[in-house]
Amino acid sequence: MTRAPPPQPLAYGQLHVQLASAYVVGALDVSDDTEEKLCAPLHYDIHRDRWRALAEPPVPLALCGSVLMKDGLYTFGGFLDHPARSKPCPDIFFFSLSRETWVKTGVQTPLQTALPVCTLLEDSTILIVGGYDPLDRVPESREVFVYAAPSFKAVESLPGIGKLHFNEAPIIDSSILYILSEDETLFRYDILMNKWSFLDMANSQATTRQSLVYSDERRGVYRFQRESCSFLEYSPKLSKFQTLTPTAYRPFPKHSGILLTSAGKLIIAGGTKHVGQEREVDIDQVWLFDPVTRITEDQPQLPRAQSCVRLVQVQMDVFGLCGVSGDKEAVMSFCQVLKESVLGWEMLPQMPYVTKNSGVAHFRGDIYCLAGESTTEYGCELNLIQVYHLTSSKWEVLRTEYPVGVHHLGIISLETGILCFGGLFTNDSPNTSVYLFDGQSFSARPSLQVTSKRTAKFQDAAVVIDGKVYMFAKAGVLHAYDLAGNYWTAFS
Repeated sequence: MTRAPPPQPLAYGQLHVQLASAYVVGALDVSDDTEEKLCAPLHYDIHRDRWRALAEPPVPLALCGSVLMKDGLYTFGGFLDHPARSKPCPDIFFFSLSRETWVKTGVQTPLQTALPVCTLLEDSTILIVGGYDPLDRVPESREVFVYAAPSFKAVESLPGIGKLHFNEAPIIDSSILYILSEDETLFRYDILMNKWSFLDMANSQATTRQSLVYSDERRGVYRFQRESCSFLEYSPKLSKFQTLTPTAYRPFPKHSGILLTSAGKLIIAGGTKHVGQEREVDIDQVWLFDPVTRITEDQPQLPRAQSCVRLVQVQMDVFGLCGVSGDKEAVMSFCQVLKESVLGWEMLPQMPYVTKNSGVAHFRGDIYCLAGESTTEYGCELNLIQVYHLTSSKWEVLRTEYPVGVHHLGIISLETGILCFGGLFTNDSPNTSVYLFDGQSFSARPSLQVTSKRTAKFQDAAVVIDGKVYMFAKAGVLHAYDLAGNYWTAFS
């Protein structure tokens, strides 16, 4: 169905829709190629397919930001006498939709440019972001304000990247605001934390997969919930749990490798899936989950189908070690690296001893695989320490052994060493011991608080946030280790 166009060609207008009505304010009439003119506010009746002009503001206002709130429109910023002199408008004006009249509110703004992006928040405050002059006579603004009548509060400014020309309306999801600029920089604002970050969408698409580089730090710890095909997130700064479900359905395999990258994204690699009712087969699928956007994206497949692979990040590359495939009589072991430079996996030398469910960490230029279990028919827990030297691309088995034989070890690399905790013994009883390994020897740390084997079994990714180590156990219990206080807590 073809709709009636506006009475004249428009540019830069602010569009608002309420029920069967649409309103355009602050637009310019561009019917004359040589001169832009102010355009009166317009009303469009969606049912009748009719346009009509509304009363003009008390001043010649153009290129303003605006918000539809209750029974009226509020304008913010913009220029007076544009394009002849283009002076910043210091006042907020209100247009009553029912009376179709304008009122000068008496409130003045700190805005000094045009086309700010204005968004109504849940608490009825208004977030006002940036602004620019289409004629480039006034510098772009990266300032951000929250307006709670009758006052403005400055909050964190936009990051110093990209053009601040916003043609798309912002989207708010779970207290996170997203806004895409004209040059395809996606800005993200955490409303609760008052923090901006960004993602260069143009470069991300050019590499055919999401980059691991993200401007924000890791903000949470995550549990892979296979049964519900979701992730459980805990934010230490907010002391809050929330379930994150991908925007598109994706099955969650068993025995996958899981990595929380320094970019704050999760990589899921390998695992097993059911074929028929009883048989399980290994898979080679790899995918990325962004907790911010909740979007998943396929990544280059593993060189071989495998399960139990352990992932570790070294700069921009991701190493996948201890992956296994086959039955107990003919188990094959796989090690590989996902190279950021070539956007694909490369095979690495096999481990000296085929081992699965080890703890894997990168420390001072080497990757350590600690403990784990053998893959023989009568599998047992191992206390081997196998080291992959990045400089020589060779493996070494250390003479030093892990103090106990366990599998599904919790592990994370710190500045002073590798923190190792928990895991299960041969009979699946829980191990409460905790050690710090400096590359040569182990020193004991306070024990874990565990109540069952599932509270000492670890598969998800550990993370350090604000001086604490966090990691989910298989049972869903979240363990936290205070590095300064040297003590553990557990909660769910």
